[in-house]
Amino acid sequence: YSNPKLFRTPRRSEALVSHVDFLPTLASLFAAPQSARAAWQGRDYSSLVLRRTARPVQDYIVFTYDDFQAGQSSGPYVPPPQHITSIRETRWKLARYDDPDGKVRTEWEMYDLKTDPLETVNLARPGYRRSAAETAQLARLRRKLAKVQASRLQPL
Repeated sequence: YSNPKLFRTPRRSEALVSHVDFLPTLASLFAAPQSARAAWQGRDYSSLVLRRTARPVQDYIVFTYDDFQAGQSSGPYVPPPQHITSIRETRWKLARYDDPDGKVRTEWEMYDLKTDPLETVNLARPGYRRSAAETAQLARLRRKLAKVQASRLQPL
């Protein structure tokens, strides 16, 4: 990120951040009054922008996408399951693909971004022989995603 008035040179951060975090961060950086803010789902990253040594704001980000039309005005459309909910940590990524009508079975993807940064081996694929450590991570990430879905991804 860069701002010639605040920093002489551009800065980098390895912090996990999502588009939904921009608005709360900008509101804090510009000292917007509370009356101008809403109950945003994003996190405020202004501490990381202003202080390089600030602690990370969160250890994961969430991604959701309804891939029904995939940006197309007419079909053929992406068949179910095409409603995606994903959680990404520094090392791990888990994605759940659901059919909103419940007719098609849920599908999962999981990647170890440390050993597979290009996401070529789906560790959650049925029939894949996971190690005990990978199996433990899959269970942990599924529990974490369920908590995130229940607490942060409620309908507006």
